[in-house]
Amino acid sequence: MAFVLRFCPLLAVALAHGGFQSAVRLEANMTLLPQSSWHLGGFCFGYANSDSGNDTKVGELWIHVQWDGKKPLEKNGPVVLAAFDASPESWGAVKDHWGEKSCEEKLQAATWVRKLGQFQYWFRVDVHQETYARDWHFALLTCGPATEVEQANMVLSVEAVDGALAVFEPDMAFDDSSCPA
Repeated sequence: MAFVLRFCPLLAVALAHGGFQSAVRLEANMTLLPQSSWHLGGFCFGYANSDSGNDTKVGELWIHVQWDGKKPLEKNGPVVLAAFDASPESWGAVKDHWGEKSCEEKLQAATWVRKLGQFQYWFRVDVHQETYARDWHFALLTCGPATEVEQANMVLSVEAVDGALAVFEPDMAFDDSSCPA
């Protein structure tokens, strides 16, 4: 049920997988604002049976950040990418009052959190879960006061290059699962 981070250079990853054409992508192009959150959409991933002794990896994500600000993202806010699984303790704790919950409340409910930094980079996330197929919701959060968040353009993409059973758009699947029955 946890995300495991592994970093790799973009060129090596792209060559190893034959490019980007088979990926399912969520993409957001926005101007960062202080104390804000953006639901980016998400993916449904299946599960692996750990009793068989096999690896529990069920998917792989590539995340790309392009930041046009004057100072690195790590000097803003912070600016955070968060993932929420479909459990009552995670997505269930914030979905009904998404616009009213504070950044801190959302981060506390998140299953996985990554503080973003630098100007442009890629990183890879392996998705492991072994209990049941479920949706994973992704959100971008800016948690700092107005004086700490530079209002500049940012493009963020989350690509499921392996294992996604379904994809849903921003502000969708808040209550219903996108996973195949």
